[in-house]
Amino acid sequence: MEENNTYAIVGGIGLLALSGLSVPTIPLLPIGIGVVGLGSLYGCYMIATKEERKNKRVLEEKKDELERFFIGAGIKNKEGETPILANIWENEYETIYSFIRPIGFSTHLLESNDIAIKEYFNTNNVKFESNGDFINIIVSTTELARFIPFNIPKIKNKDEVIVSLGRDIRGKDVVLNLSKCPNVMISGCTGSGKSVNTNVIATQLYCNYPNVEIYLVDMKCVELGVYADLPQTKKYTNKLEGAKEIIKELLDECDRRNKLLNKMKVKKLSDYNKKVSPNEKLNPIVLIIDEAVRLMGDKDLNKDIAELGFICRSCEISILLNIQRPTSKLLNPDIKASLTNIIGFRTINRKNSEIICDSTVLATLRGKGHGVLFNEDNDGVEFQGYYLDENDIEKYLNKYCK
Repeated sequence: MEENNTYAIVGGIGLLALSGLSVPTIPLLPIGIGVVGLGSLYGCYMIATKEERKNKRVLEEKKDELERFFIGAGIKNKEGETPILANIWENEYETIYSFIRPIGFSTHLLESNDIAIKEYFNTNNVKFESNGDFINIIVSTTELARFIPFNIPKIKNKDEVIVSLGRDIRGKDVVLNLSKCPNVMISGCTGSGKSVNTNVIATQLYCNYPNVEIYLVDMKCVELGVYADLPQTKKYTNKLEGAKEIIKELLDECDRRNKLLNKMKVKKLSDYNKKVSPNEKLNPIVLIIDEAVRLMGDKDLNKDIAELGFICRSCEISILLNIQRPTSKLLNPDIKASLTNIIGFRTINRKNSEIICDSTVLATLRGKGHGVLFNEDNDGVEFQGYYLDENDIEKYLNKYCK
């Protein structure tokens, strides 16, 4: 009651001030300013309090509702504990539900129940992230574009090899910096967009980076032939023996470059190039292997690819592996460990998705360029890949490379 009386007094003072009457009970303050200020503050306080009460009520209702959903869907840790909603906030693109994480509860428990969660939120645009003691469910409120035509991007700084893959849900470019994170695996089922994405990357390398030396292993014999005779292509093969020769050559080149870096007492190729004359500078190298799974049956070659992946980072030699359907037996763990970027497209089942990226998310993608990028900087960035057909590839290559 006392609190209500106080609000009434303060509000009354504000009304008196607005009416132009003097209020002698408040000394030392100019009435026209001080009392109006008190009345205004009261009004703001009441509005804020009303909004806070509404938000708190909505949060409590949603917390109870989500707890019932988790229990009903069996989403809980071994002790039967479910995540407890702690906060909800929104931005222009998404709504984030932040939960207190029970002990032993991981994003894998959410991913394995993603169908039920997506049905609950009535959208397919849901992702999960770990954030210390909290776990977040992020529900996109905007739609990812379904078709984005490819155009050669303008490069301001050619000291680093950067290629664009597509655009995220906010319309921003999703890029790979091969100078910082050199090795890439692109994987997905037929029709998912992985071959188009490989060509998007290759076309940018040829058109924007004439100093990059490119080696091509075309095990499907149909994808990379368009680049075979270009000046930047150092070697092209579609045979197993040819692949072995290229891998051996690049291993030797890694050893040579690392010795040069050691002699100049530097750790990166870019630092080495700053210390030597123009004719002594070393160019970045990219090895593109299409349908790499056809090489995985050769144990010695597997070992050499893994070794190349581990030692090539400092000397700016990148490996790009395109694999349609890797299996746990064929995809060497050492090769996978050396891949600093994973570009995943739609898979036919959750098991294949887990082999590629240790997550089931790829099984939920719609195909046709809908992908997710995983690397050291991005824990799963969803994007729509650029579309590039064969006629466009030839058009760009004729314009920039011949």
